[in-house]
Parts: sequence; C-alpha cells; structure tokens
Amino acid sequence: MRIEIEDTDIQRIAERVAAVLKSGSDKAKVAQIEPLMDTHGVARYLGVDISWINKAVSEKRIPYIKIGKYNKFRKDAIDGWIEQNTVRPIGVSSLSDYMPRRKNEKRT
Repeated sequence: MRIEIEDTDIQRIAERVAAVLKSGSDKAKVAQIEPLMDTHGVARYLGVDISWINKAVSEKRIPYIKIGKYNKFRKDAIDGWIEQNTVRPIGVSSLSDYMPRRKNEKRT
C-alpha cells in the first residue's frame, strides 16, 4: 500500500509537530528525563559503599526502581531523599541558614 501526501499536508503536519514541541507538553518533556543511575552510580554519587546501597534497598530505606533484576535510581528522587533525611540544627529551617558565610556577609 502506498500513500501519497501533498506538500501542503506535510507542511501542516510539520507546523503542528513544531507547535506541540514548543508548547512544553508532557510528551515533549519525556525526552528531557535524566538517565537512571545503577547501584554503582548512586553509591559514587552518595560517597558510600555499594554494600550500603544494597542494604538500604533491601530495607526499602532509599527510593529505587526495580527493572527486572536490576535496581535503578532517579537522581531527582535521590536528591529529594537527601533533603528529607537532612538533619538540621535546632531553629534552622533551610540548608542556607547554616551554610558558611563569607567575611562581612550578613544573613537575610
């Protein structure tokens, strides 16, 4: 089976595709998702041993995705987990409240 498409139809299709991509639709954002990290990658990212990652996964203490026999990790999920598990000094509401300051720099 052969289908013939007029040049004007091709142009309209191309314009529609361009409009969808420019609109920032969810389907266009899918291509921007970061690749998943494996166990070695997340251990390197966190600066811990692989055995610690494996134990945290087995105890379901760290967010991960199960793909067949493989455990994969989304960087944004790990970053959120780090934020949730950050222990802050009493009276401090954000990380920037206790970050080191330069000389003569005042807190806002």
